[in-house]
Amino acid sequence: MTAVIVRTRAHQDVEEALGWYLAVAPNLASQLVDEFDALRKRLARFPQIFAEVHRNVRLAPDSHH
Repeated sequence: MTAVIVRTRAHQDVEEALGWYLAVAPNLASQLVDEFDALRKRLARFPQIFAEVHRNVRLAPDSHH
């Protein structure tokens, strides 16, 4: 499996979203964490599943928007 590195800005975005969910819809906060973990596992297993946007950098689009 390939190591998945989450950039600082992406990590901050997830943390911000998690904070919002915890404040507004706590029942959905665990779903956000589960979705993020599933995405990281999918990327580790299939590293070329998403388009390369820069050398060795891939962008996983938000599938919910």
